[in-house]
Amino acid sequence: MNALLERDPNLKTALQQIEKQFGEGSIMPLGADQRGRIAGIPTGSLSL
Repeated sequence: MNALLERDPNLKTALQQIEKQFGEGSIMPLGADQRGRIAGIPTGSLSL
């Protein structure tokens, strides 16, 4: 993806604006396996 960003400055600008508005990790390239940790509490209840 870095090579694509270097060739197209408009794409780089658009991605920077999206990450600024929605936060880092809001754009995930296809094939990327970058998952953030999500805090959770195991309750065992299916209705939650």
